[in-house]
Amino acid sequence: MVTSTKFFYISKKIAFCFLVLIVLILVIRSLYLRPRVALNRMAPGETFNLPTHIAPFPRDNSRFAVTEKPGTIKWIYKTSRKSEGILLDISQKVYSEGWEEGLLSIAFDPQFEENSFYYVFYSLDNPKKSRISRFTMNPDYTTDLSSELVILEIKKFGDGHNGGMLEFGKDQYLYASIGYGGWFSKEEMEFLQARTTLYGTVIRIDVRDANTDQPYEIPLDNPFIQEPDTPDEIWAYGLRNLWRFSFDRKTGKMYGGDVGEVTYEEINLIKKGGNYGWAKMEGPVCYPPDEVQNCDRSEIEMPIAALDRFISRSVTGGYVYRGKKIPWLEGKYVFGDFLRGMMYISIDNPSEIISYPKILLYKLPIHYGPKKGSTMFFTSFGEDTDGELYVVNLQGGVYQIEEIGFVDALKGFLYMVGNFR
Repeated sequence: MVTSTKFFYISKKIAFCFLVLIVLILVIRSLYLRPRVALNRMAPGETFNLPTHIAPFPRDNSRFAVTEKPGTIKWIYKTSRKSEGILLDISQKVYSEGWEEGLLSIAFDPQFEENSFYYVFYSLDNPKKSRISRFTMNPDYTTDLSSELVILEIKKFGDGHNGGMLEFGKDQYLYASIGYGGWFSKEEMEFLQARTTLYGTVIRIDVRDANTDQPYEIPLDNPFIQEPDTPDEIWAYGLRNLWRFSFDRKTGKMYGGDVGEVTYEEINLIKKGGNYGWAKMEGPVCYPPDEVQNCDRSEIEMPIAALDRFISRSVTGGYVYRGKKIPWLEGKYVFGDFLRGMMYISIDNPSEIISYPKILLYKLPIHYGPKKGSTMFFTSFGEDTDGELYVVNLQGGVYQIEEIGFVDALKGFLYMVGNFR
């Protein structure tokens, strides 16, 4: 009888300790994954059609352009209930059937207030290619299709891996990320390290005097302008699919998110002439990792963050936060993962490869519409002239990122206690 009572007491104690351990794990997990920022939905009466990018009009933080994957660009005010109009509709041209194909980004000309020029990156079919074009906006915020000036076209071998980002640097030159264009074997991808094409690169071109006969010029300080068999447009190379890059408005440094293949997603500091390793390396390891153990790393720029596939599945490059609304986030690089949510890292020590980012928003549920309750899939970030950040999700929402209040933070913590998605 004594033995049975003692066994029951010990079992009860073990069960209690096990329960405490489970509660402790839940609390720690929920504290780690709780939301650190809030999303203020813009144009709440509008569900955008697969939005891919958001950008403010130059020197106008009240007005934004939102690109939609099928080929339209709508514009809104920050206080709009719904979209105010259609800036551009090229849906009859754009090929958007492929998962990664469509109208992917917009960049306003540095002299937009004088010339009304803006640039877009979109996909075409038959034959497959990516196109960068310039359009001219009318005074009523519409665009005549006849104003299109094709700047550059890149042939593709299949859907996916477009790159697709456009951004002007402080030097007034247009930068664009070009993906590696399709699916290849390891042997077929050797041309990426040979630097003989625009695939897997960031390019830098001068479009200030663009015209039909000469749509762009090559800046004289581009890094490979004297190299035989290397396209003069290349600024950096050895990238797989740089899905969004940006310039730190304080330092001018360029950061981007490079989508991985097997083992790692990367955040890179993009340097002039830099080689980022693909397809010889993926993140800090040789590629493919199960076949190649040692490779020459001497010419490779290592990522500032290499996130294994448990942490990140499809990285979306963001911005270094330089706004005023979230003081504690100042100087941190904010980025996303299509399946996981929103994260940030410190960029103070670029020589140390970061493996674990910090969470801003983890698998945030949608609070509206027919897809209410499903996870948001963030596709792109934007930044206004004050350094404040914006984000779009594929299900049709457009948001400003703001400081989170105590009540919302508590709700987010409690939500994570019972959420195991």
